[in-house]
Amino acid sequence: MAESLARLLLRRSDGRPGAVLWGRDAVPHFGRTFDRVLARRILVERPPAESWPVCADCDGRCRDRPIVEIGGNLVAECPEDHARDTFLLPDDIRSFRIDAAALITTIAEASGLADEPVAVADGVWELGRSAAGRAVVMVLDPAQAANSRLLSLLHAHVPATDKTVLFPESAAAADYRRLRDAGIHVVAASTALAAEGFALVAALLVPGPAVQPRLVIDRAAQAATIDGKACALADQPFRLLLLLAEQARTARSDMQVREIEGAIWNGRAMPGSRQIRDIVRELRDAMVDAGIDRAIASGLVENRRHPSRYRLTLDAKDIDLRG
Repeated sequence: MAESLARLLLRRSDGRPGAVLWGRDAVPHFGRTFDRVLARRILVERPPAESWPVCADCDGRCRDRPIVEIGGNLVAECPEDHARDTFLLPDDIRSFRIDAAALITTIAEASGLADEPVAVADGVWELGRSAAGRAVVMVLDPAQAANSRLLSLLHAHVPATDKTVLFPESAAAADYRRLRDAGIHVVAASTALAAEGFALVAALLVPGPAVQPRLVIDRAAQAATIDGKACALADQPFRLLLLLAEQARTARSDMQVREIEGAIWNGRAMPGSRQIRDIVRELRDAMVDAGIDRAIASGLVENRRHPSRYRLTLDAKDIDLRG
């Protein structure tokens, strides 16, 4: 299922002034809903781009590449080598500024929350109160989620006893724990949004029964527990599991083999004929040795979608990274 427009805008805004949605990312959402978003000025279209970023491996001699029209095509020209010119579509050079205040107001209205949204701090908004009087706070800025003063900020500016805080996708497990230990219900904003539209799911704004994460990783102790079973992992399988766990908590859950190799061997060539698939096998075997069913172990680390990619098949809520 494609990411909803509301979730995409939350992820791209991060509470930053001047956050932008580019046309190529907006194209799948073009239609009536997108037109309404433009009409509400959640998105404000900017003038078409006149330049394009340099190639990823540019040696620094070039600055932004000019966009020109050649034979009816839009082209980002490379001044050093025209074989590296990039052909663009008209929607590629479109972009839209994201108005965080308008986005927050739309989410609050769609969710039926009482009162008007109020900015508590940069990147932090109180959306309003639920029918039961619970205050709903949205933290758009990941830096605010990690801010050690966030708890005192909430106590000072959101006096309601019952609070639900919605965190950005990139918030760390330690940031969740800090607020939960203080009795505040915390949930990822992208999870709390309905699959379509801009409304929050009311049932997710109140605490449910406590659910233990399936995977707990202690970085400092180099220890991992899966489904309550402690796994004895050698250095490389542990690093692989940690990499995939960190990646599973991002928008793109899979990792290319070359990314994994670069992380495990710190960008150096891998020793001998050592392959990532060998480390994956060791990781799965360690899970089985810990008492996990082999079919479950194989399913947790998969590459069925693409032979050159691996992913951990756990949701972010099922992963607890410590240390």
